[in-house]
Amino acid sequence: MAQVRTFFIDEEELLLDRNGIWRSNGVEVAHDSTTDAFHRFLEPDGSGGWRIKIGPETKSVKIEDTPRFVTTLEGGAEKGFTLVLAGGKREALDPATLAYQAPDRLTCKLRDGTTARFLRRAYYEITKSLEKDGGKHVVVIAGKRYPLD
Repeated sequence: MAQVRTFFIDEEELLLDRNGIWRSNGVEVAHDSTTDAFHRFLEPDGSGGWRIKIGPETKSVKIEDTPRFVTTLEGGAEKGFTLVLAGGKREALDPATLAYQAPDRLTCKLRDGTTARFLRRAYYEITKSLEKDGGKHVVVIAGKRYPLD
């Protein structure tokens, strides 16, 4: 009889924290291939929560802030940015969806409506396009001004 491989530990609690770090029972998961797979296979569970689904295996995940994270940006302010998300997915940034909440929490909406948080590197990359406009902050991308305040 073929043995079924179990990917997840039954009593394990998986958490994706506000900084995009995976934690298993409070301990950081530091294996890059594992965390990449977790990001790639993270999906809504149909009841308002999130799960990782790999083949027939599923595991519930607690999400501390957002389920998606922008790790870096490609392109530039002149023509627009492509988001590089944790797990490797790429998609064009819609600058109209940018939202800032102090301290240092920058998010955007993805095509599927999910919120993605900018991690430090991506956050600092996009702030190079930041300007003050009458006391308010705007990001200038492809010649258009997008308010952040």
